[in-house]
Amino acid sequence: MIELIIRYWLFIILIFLPFQRKIVKILLPVSREAGNFISYLDEITVIIFIPLAVLKFYRKREFPDRLFMILLSPIIIFSISGLVSGLSNGNSIFITSLGIFDYVKNFLVLFIYASFIRDIKDFKKLFNILLMVAVALGFIAISQELWALSGRYVLRVYSNLDDQSWRLGVYRTTSLMHNPNVFGLYCLVILTIYLSISDKPRYLFSLSLISGILTSVSRIAYTGLMILGVSQLQKRRWFIWILIPLIIIMIAIFSIEDVNLLKHLNLEKQLLLYGNEELIRFRNATRDTALIIWRDHFFLGAGPGTYGGKVSLRYNSTLYKKYGLSEEFIDYARNFGSIDQFWPQILAECGIVGTLAFASLFISLTVVLLILKIWSSSEEISGLFTGLVIITLIIFIYSLYTGLNITSILFTYSAIAGMAIGSESRHYYK
Repeated sequence: MIELIIRYWLFIILIFLPFQRKIVKILLPVSREAGNFISYLDEITVIIFIPLAVLKFYRKREFPDRLFMILLSPIIIFSISGLVSGLSNGNSIFITSLGIFDYVKNFLVLFIYASFIRDIKDFKKLFNILLMVAVALGFIAISQELWALSGRYVLRVYSNLDDQSWRLGVYRTTSLMHNPNVFGLYCLVILTIYLSISDKPRYLFSLSLISGILTSVSRIAYTGLMILGVSQLQKRRWFIWILIPLIIIMIAIFSIEDVNLLKHLNLEKQLLLYGNEELIRFRNATRDTALIIWRDHFFLGAGPGTYGGKVSLRYNSTLYKKYGLSEEFIDYARNFGSIDQFWPQILAECGIVGTLAFASLFISLTVVLLILKIWSSSEEISGLFTGLVIITLIIFIYSLYTGLNITSILFTYSAIAGMAIGSESRHYYK
């Protein structure tokens, strides 16, 4: 009965995650306690279920030790180096532990799902629900796009949507999620898995997901779609009709970033994106500060939870003022939730040792996925692991551009990877 409840919860939390931030935003003005509880629901899930997953593993010993250690070793090395860094810098054990947990929490999800959902049939049931959710989000995004475009260009009514919501004259949809980049990536993750495991995907589903990616006008989502398209060309030649215009759009985005086409249509005078110049100055200042901190703490860093992430901002780390970051940028980071630059942050907090350990986590994930792809029990499962390798690459590329703590993406990715690894590891073990 307990395991059945656990499995139901692991199903529910995945369906809930795309809407978490929106729900929190609605709840906070009504009940701060309820809003805060919902905002930490993913972390509470990891804290409660990871010990249960460990107990289940040691009781049944079903998960292959070699695969387990390939995945777990980078996390162990990263955690030990982070702990040593915190102790050597005289930091609070509590802050250090929170900082370490903030880095690894979403990847621990993999072990939870690998332990409790080990039947590929259960994975298919859950993924079909996630597919329906993502397809519905895609259709809502299309409606948002048509509404915004018609209001701005046909009815000639200046939209109350701020200019930050537009890129190249196209509205950046969020559907029912909180951010266009996250929405585009979520559609991309579901589309990648869907095309990887389906011999004959439904065009209506594919169209909805691709539309969600395109209307997000997210550079990383577009980059991921191009990677996916190239990988699918041999099986699905129709992808070429998406890739060619997508390449042209990407060239336009990178060469004339944030141009407002209203200028050319004489509907409104051209405006710079609100906060665009401020954002550039913020990122330059916080990146430079991170590299200075790393220079002073080259090998082990200043300690997890001391610079750049939400832990350091919530508990008012002294490093910001010690290294002369202006109050303006500290407030900006606090409102943003981080400095939005993952690798400079991890270099500052964890040094070269922790950074290499964390980077090797992506390598170990890829190695395990490729091993299980070779040992997969069917073409469908082989395709699933191919899709997961593609997503791993996309997430790594995303981390080079901005922050990495995107729960709805990382939690979902780790859950799918965990279910796939859990279901196929038994074949490898035999």
